[in-house]
Amino acid sequence: MCAIVGAIAVLVSACSGEISGTAIMHEHPGEASFRPTLIESKVADGWQTNEVLMRPAPGMSGAYTSGGYREGVTPEGHDYRYYEDLSGYVAGWAVRCEKDKMNDETNCFTTDPNKILMIYMRRGQPSAACVLKHDFPGRDAMLRIGTKPPQSAGRKGCLDWSRASGVTKASDATVRYWQFPYDHPRDVQSSLEGVNSALGLAGFLYKNRGRLSF
Repeated sequence: MCAIVGAIAVLVSACSGEISGTAIMHEHPGEASFRPTLIESKVADGWQTNEVLMRPAPGMSGAYTSGGYREGVTPEGHDYRYYEDLSGYVAGWAVRCEKDKMNDETNCFTTDPNKILMIYMRRGQPSAACVLKHDFPGRDAMLRIGTKPPQSAGRKGCLDWSRASGVTKASDATVRYWQFPYDHPRDVQSSLEGVNSALGLAGFLYKNRGRLSF
């Protein structure tokens, strides 16, 4: 019978010889099967050259066993991870690509770590930047990119990319929004560090949807 021995990192080979790589055991005290053993394998079609695929070891089961995922590090030193459903994160930015259930078109978006700014992408390219949480009727959201003059994002809270593309060059952005039912503005500033990595990952996921193995 095959057995995997070790707690942190053990080099293993499956009995069948089908899988080999680094096994990482995550154990909850008193429950050895609380988290699955993960097999790490390098991939040739990743976003970055150091990307690896992490999969549960053969035969692992339990409530905390999940599917595989891919992860790596960008040239800027940002850790990233993404999943088969085309969701992921990099440098604190959330990334997701979804297929529209009405027209089957896949679009992507990325949200900053403070969840105040979302960049919407169409066909893998940035299309608009939107102020989140803005939903009070009759009020216009505002977006200020770095030290440039504030711009009105209108009642829907969005600016087209021709007006918002400066986020890729600035160090921070400030939004002003009105959140129902409170008829007063709130200003929040957020760092833009990692935004280009987030857009890059979203573009990669869009371009390679349906092609990546997990």
